[in-house]
Amino acid sequence: RRAVETKCDLVLAQNEMERRHEQEIIAKDEELKNMRIYIQEILESQAKSELNFMNEITSLANKLEKVEANHKKESAEKDEEITRLEHKVKDLRSGSVRGTSVRHSYRGRFGETSSLGSHSTGRSSRNSYSSRSMQKVHPW
Repeated sequence: RRAVETKCDLVLAQNEMERRHEQEIIAKDEELKNMRIYIQEILESQAKSELNFMNEITSLANKLEKVEANHKKESAEKDEEITRLEHKVKDLRSGSVRGTSVRHSYRGRFGETSSLGSHSTGRSSRNSYSSRSMQKVHPW
C-alpha cells in the first residue's frame, strides 16, 4: 500500500510539473509575442523618424540651394554695380584731371590773386568781377 501511495504521489507530482511547465511555456509564448509586437512598434517608429529626418534634410538642402542661388545672383549684381561705379569714378577722375588743367589755365590767364581775394574776403564772385573789371577799365 505504501508503494502504491508513493507511486500515486509521484504521478500527481509529475502531472503538476507538466501542468506548470505548460503554463510557463504559454506565458513565455505570450511574453515573446508581446516583445515581437513591441519591437515591431519600435522599428516602425524608427522608420517614421528616419523618414521625417530625411524629408527635413531634403527640405533644408533645397532651401540652401535657393539661398545660394540668390546669393550668387545678388553677388553678381553687386559686382556689376561695383564695376560700373569704379568705371564712373575712373571717368570722373580723368574728367577732373582735364577740368583741373582748364581751371589752372583760366586762372593763369585772368589772374589768380583777385579770385583768391574774393574768396578770402567773403565777397561774391560778382562783386569781385566788377571790381576787377573796374581796375582794368580805370588803370590810373
